[in-house]
This record gives sequence, structure tokens and C-alpha cells, in this order.
Amino acid sequence: MTGWRIGYAAARPDVIKGIMAVQSQTTSATSSISQKAAAAALRGPQHDMEVMVEEFKRRKDYVVKRLNGIPGIVCPDVKGAFYVYPDVQAYLGKSFGDRKIETAVDLCQYLLDEALVSTVPGEAYNVPGKIRISYSNSMENLEKALDRVEKALEALH
Repeated sequence: MTGWRIGYAAARPDVIKGIMAVQSQTTSATSSISQKAAAAALRGPQHDMEVMVEEFKRRKDYVVKRLNGIPGIVCPDVKGAFYVYPDVQAYLGKSFGDRKIETAVDLCQYLLDEALVSTVPGEAYNVPGKIRISYSNSMENLEKALDRVEKALEALH
């Protein structure tokens, strides 16, 4: 249920206590419709979920392989969520015309401006030198986006 901002956890009591300490300071009440939708998703047929788990794995594997094929990018495999965090430090310090790419923030803005691809700088997650890329889109759009990213990165010197 991407985008619904609802979840649950099952863990040891000490872990749940830690989660509750963070959660109580960072989230507010989930809407009633989101709660009903989550309950229906958990209680209802699971076939579509199984299909989408396989589809997201296929997308993730493609994105990780494709990013690791770009010179200078190191993209670890991930086991959860819908995001990868490739290391882009090899592109920091490069330029495009008069534009200097000093940080992942600069690189994300460059990719948005030049490749029309939206990414999130790792600085937003306390991981400078990395960017966040979502793979919760269609395979066709992921292929187009990574083509654009690769071309934009090749243009840096």
C-alpha cells in the first residue's frame, strides 16, 4: 500500500518500546479510510500481493543491476522498501558547463533539471554522497529514467 503511510510491526517488547518512542514524536493519526483499507488488505485475498512482490523484486533487480553498470556508481542490493541508495560520490566535484556538482543535493537538482528524473539526496536521510531512487514505477518508466540518468551522468566532466 505504497503512499498510504500506514504500517505495523511485530517484534520483541524492547524493540517495540523503542519504535513507540520514535513513532510518537514523528507521526500523527492515520486516517480512518487508510485504517479500513489496511485491514481489508491484510484480511483479503493475497494473490495480488504475491504477484506484486515478484514484480517489485524484478524492478529492484533491474534498477540495482542497471545502476551498478554505470561507471562510478555503487548500488547495494536491498531487501525491503521501494528504494535504492546508490553511492554517487564519483560524480561529486564534476561539472556541467558552469554548473558544479558538489553534493548529492546538487546532483539531484542536476538530474531533475537535465534528465527530468526526480531523486532525493541522501542528506535528507543522513547518508551524504548517496541518492534515493524509487523503483515503485512501471518497468517502462524505470528504463526511460535510467537511460536519462546515464546520459546526464555521462555529460558531467
